[in-house]
Amino acid sequence: MQRLWVAVAAGAAAITIGTGSVNYVLVGRPLAAHSTHTADNSGTEGAVTAHLRWFVDPTTLVLDVRDSYDAVDSAKVLAGFARVAAALSVESHTYSRVILARHGKTIFYMPGSALRGIGDLLAKGDSDGVLALPVALARPDGWRVFGDGLASTVDAMTYERQDAATAGAMWVHGDHRFIARPRGSVQQAPTRDEIMQALRAMTPTDADLPSPAIDTVLVVGQTAAVVVAPPFQDFPNVVFFQRDTTTGRWARQLEGLELGVIDSTHGLLDLHTMGRAADMVVQGPAGAGYVPTDEDYAKLANIALHGQSAVSVVEYTGFVHTNEAGATPYLIDKREYRDYGAELVSRAYWRGYPQDNCTMFKGLRLVNAAFERTDDGLMLTALTERTRAGHQQWTVRFAGFDSTGRMLSKDIYAFNLGK
Repeated sequence: MQRLWVAVAAGAAAITIGTGSVNYVLVGRPLAAHSTHTADNSGTEGAVTAHLRWFVDPTTLVLDVRDSYDAVDSAKVLAGFARVAAALSVESHTYSRVILARHGKTIFYMPGSALRGIGDLLAKGDSDGVLALPVALARPDGWRVFGDGLASTVDAMTYERQDAATAGAMWVHGDHRFIARPRGSVQQAPTRDEIMQALRAMTPTDADLPSPAIDTVLVVGQTAAVVVAPPFQDFPNVVFFQRDTTTGRWARQLEGLELGVIDSTHGLLDLHTMGRAADMVVQGPAGAGYVPTDEDYAKLANIALHGQSAVSVVEYTGFVHTNEAGATPYLIDKREYRDYGAELVSRAYWRGYPQDNCTMFKGLRLVNAAFERTDDGLMLTALTERTRAGHQQWTVRFAGFDSTGRMLSKDIYAFNLGK
């Protein structure tokens, strides 16, 4: 019996040594050599760990992210991936398949040949080689998240970087519900100058305000959805443009979207603090429990938008927010946001929070968006920055715009992705 246990122990030790040797030769040694010859003070060295599947399968490489959310982000995992790809490119061995994992859970597959190609680019000093990563990725069910085409774009390189950042975010969070930008043929889009001119015209010209910035431009047919970094609260984070097929000119539509809701400030300027905004209760016939109608809101918005001193309007349940406008006012419809706030953030939106002002209805920055055609119109899907409850994903379906620039048949759905 003692001899049997000795034999079993010796066999286990031999297997362990053999496993470690294969993994070291194919993965550990080239990574160690790359680290020796590469100065890296970015903190990405351990963001992505690399090993053979089961530490012994030479056909499959596993790239795993195991750090906490606080210690790793999209940029770090992309840099970690680049380090591994560049290091392994010097080896003659090519893997059949590469697994991108989060805490051991498979998030993506990619061909080993794609890793080799990216690694060769990086090893030659092409730092943009990592931008080829998204189109090589497939989910475990085989669906290619990013496709292999190019969507409508003002700047193709900008969108490739955004796709890479999105892929990194998916990897970090281990969640395929992060949005991948839909692909299609290249379409004409409004120019950056056209967009910025329209955005500046939405802001007061005599106020010392930060400028809005373009995050993403997405085009479907003759409609462009521009994701914006707002300059202040109650400013759209999605602005729409329609193209006149006769003149070829793009015109901003009156109604925009401010997707996301949170009950605390997040660094954006509040025009109320400057005396340049006001909240007004929507008045109706006398009597308790009156619920304002669409007609009530339309009348008030018409006065505000087209009066002698035009102001921009944000519609809420029972009241409207108005703020000074630039040359062209805008409109945001947030009449259902009390319910969204209660579902996504806190039940206090229904009972407890103020019912006559926008104090607890702060918007969020969008980190990703997709825009596509549906059977009955258009659909925009957007992902917000992370809140204490996680990211919020918002989907807006609509049939287009009326002659005044308002969205037609708009339907909004939102939920938390979780932490």
